[in-house]
Amino acid sequence: MKHYLLILLIGLCAMSIQAQEVADTNGNYGIFVDNRDGKSYKTVKIGNQVWMAENLNYDAEIDGYFYEYHASNGITYGRLYNWKTAKKVCPAGWHLPSDTEWKELEMYLGMSKSEVDNTRRGADVGGKLKEAGTAHWTHWGRSNSGATNESGFTALPGGYRHAFGTFANMGYMGCFWSSTEDNYGNARFRKLTFGYENISRAWSNKRNCYSVRCIKDE
Repeated sequence: MKHYLLILLIGLCAMSIQAQEVADTNGNYGIFVDNRDGKSYKTVKIGNQVWMAENLNYDAEIDGYFYEYHASNGITYGRLYNWKTAKKVCPAGWHLPSDTEWKELEMYLGMSKSEVDNTRRGADVGGKLKEAGTAHWTHWGRSNSGATNESGFTALPGGYRHAFGTFANMGYMGCFWSSTEDNYGNARFRKLTFGYENISRAWSNKRNCYSVRCIKDE
């Protein structure tokens, strides 16, 4: 009898976790538990997409770094991965978003089709993605103007690690990989910056290390 009750309890917990994976954008977050290490991540549904609402913090064993090598930074900001590792680091059922998937998110939040392929664009779309307040977005005591987190995405300024090993801009800038590459050793990424409400779309050397936001498989 006890064995049966234990199995039933485990089954109910699994159903609960599965049910919470899809959330809406009104502050109601779901939860995904990565069975590789037991870490849990908030998730949010934005349009037809389900995103992790936190930066990934999985130990890939190689080419995944805490900012300035301090594990405490990983608790809030996750790890920084080079592109090769970012491509394969998301858990089963999730993946690194393509440039097209990023653009779908941006257009859902109000970006026009005429500007989505530009480099610096989005008007207030970046502000809709960024965590509000100055708990994490902070720079020389200035206010984090335009950051509303209207989407529930809760983008954080995890900074980045240069290909040659130095770290920069935690608290000031958030950089996020896409899976889209060119033929010259570069890949698309998104950049959010303190004090700016837009979101930049550019190419970066694949050896640089940026944050990862996983998107759920369709």
